[in-house]
Amino acid sequence: MSSVRIHYDGRLGNHLLIYMMGQYLAEKFNLVFDQSVWNNELIENFIINKFSGSKIFNDFETVNDNNIIEILNRNKIETGIILTGGFFQNPEIFKYPNLIDHYKKYIIPKKIKNTADLFVHVRLGDIKNRYSLPYEYYKKSIQKVKFNSGFISSDSIDDKIVKTLSQEFNLKIINESPSYTIRYGSQCKNLVLSSGSFSFLIGLFSNNSNIYFIDNKTQKDIYGINNWDLGMFSAFVDQKNMFLYGE
Repeated sequence: MSSVRIHYDGRLGNHLLIYMMGQYLAEKFNLVFDQSVWNNELIENFIINKFSGSKIFNDFETVNDNNIIEILNRNKIETGIILTGGFFQNPEIFKYPNLIDHYKKYIIPKKIKNTADLFVHVRLGDIKNRYSLPYEYYKKSIQKVKFNSGFISSDSIDDKIVKTLSQEFNLKIINESPSYTIRYGSQCKNLVLSSGSFSFLIGLFSNNSNIYFIDNKTQKDIYGINNWDLGMFSAFVDQKNMFLYGE
């Protein structure tokens, strides 16, 4: 019987972040964690290291985006937990000591021998013309990179932005499963990323990659949102080779 229960919402990127938070809380509070991996593609593309503690509880407390910070600040817990109604992407979460290191030991991309110098991820889909990044951002970021081989991926592979970038910079379009795309992209030398959990995971699982992302001011100019910030991508600033567009 698991003391950590997970109700998944969203797509793969959200699922992975919810799963890793469940693992982290199980380890932090020594809770029995018996959640099976829900996606066979993950097993094909990642090494899944599962931690399970020893404590079992019959009562459960709901954990979501509204109370996760308070839960993380606790020293102990006297109930099981149910993760539901949250994506756990508040940038404050990633400030907790060693949390990213813990996440990266739970799920490890399987090695690929030959990867490209450059990987570009273009998030469009349901956020196009709302929170998607413009063509100019990708173009100018790519122009900063010295590369011989490059790939581009998107949830809208037939979009004009993707096709134009592919043709202009001779980028091969990769149209594989989401799990393989994260696995492959995270092992490339240079990453031009978009907003969203999928791109975030490509950056999270990378080790020695240079990461290109958009700066605060440009995001504010694009979206007209005065309090826009790097969000969870701010976790990379001190840990990785990160280059911000516009700075």
